[in-house]
Amino acid sequence: SSPESRGVGHVPGKSSETVKFWLENVRIATPTKTQPSGTGGGGGGSRSLRLYPREARELGVMYSAPLTCDFCIQFVKRDGYGNETPAGSTRRIERNFGNMP
Repeated sequence: SSPESRGVGHVPGKSSETVKFWLENVRIATPTKTQPSGTGGGGGGSRSLRLYPREARELGVMYSAPLTCDFCIQFVKRDGYGNETPAGSTRRIERNFGNMP
């Protein structure tokens, strides 16, 4: 039997609601290392310094940086003839996708 008779997949002329998603503003940051700031006194925070490939080899750490982007989601209504209309606003969520070597 054909996919249309089983209700699986695209059926011409049949409307449906679907979800579209895509990535925007993809960014790869600069590799950094964390170093304690100052000694004694107040604070006790840390600061990030740029990490160079040679330093990474000497320290035995991976030379990588965070990969971040905006994950966009939108619900759409499709009429079955290739036309679609948004069924709401686009939602953008900033996400960290881990480190990029």
